[in-house]
Amino acid sequence: LYDASPEQLGSCERVVIEKDKTTIISDGSHADAVKERIKQLEREVEESDSSYDQDKLQERIASLGGGIAKIKVGGPTETEVNDKKLRYADAMSAVKSAKEMGIV
Repeated sequence: LYDASPEQLGSCERVVIEKDKTTIISDGSHADAVKERIKQLEREVEESDSSYDQDKLQERIASLGGGIAKIKVGGPTETEVNDKKLRYADAMSAVKSAKEMGIV
């Protein structure tokens, strides 16, 4: 890192630094490279036999494509929390399927 030049570091629109994480927001200057990387990751998803690997690759694709959302689920009992989690997972699957079919 000491020998790195500014050209090697790239650029971004802004950086948000919090206690537990740092978020780097792209300036869009490498959009083509990001699209190519997403395509590569999609090929890896298709080739992978592991559902764990597929899930992690899908998370990476969503992160690169800007499609990340964090949903926090709460409730008075563990049973209610688990029920809500299942409902949210079902709703997300329905939206994903609809999007793939060209409905959304």
